[in-house]
Amino acid sequence: MGDWLVQAEQSPYKELHSFVDGTKQDLDAVLMAIQSPYSNGLVEGSINKLKVIKRIMYGRCSFALLRNKVLLLERFHSVN
Repeated sequence: MGDWLVQAEQSPYKELHSFVDGTKQDLDAVLMAIQSPYSNGLVEGSINKLKVIKRIMYGRCSFALLRNKVLLLERFHSVN
């Protein structure tokens, strides 16, 4: 465990204590995220884009139209 976690744990701020507890529970994942050169940012961005399109089109059209719109936007963004 890092020195900064020990210092945060000794802090008078209870919000930091909650953060430290969560970090301790997921310490392996936190360390891998810091050390790994990989990121899931591209995947998260694509999922977010799809959810926005679904929200905009909710109740207005069929699945086929939604599919075509998503494919068209992906093609358009990959060209630019």
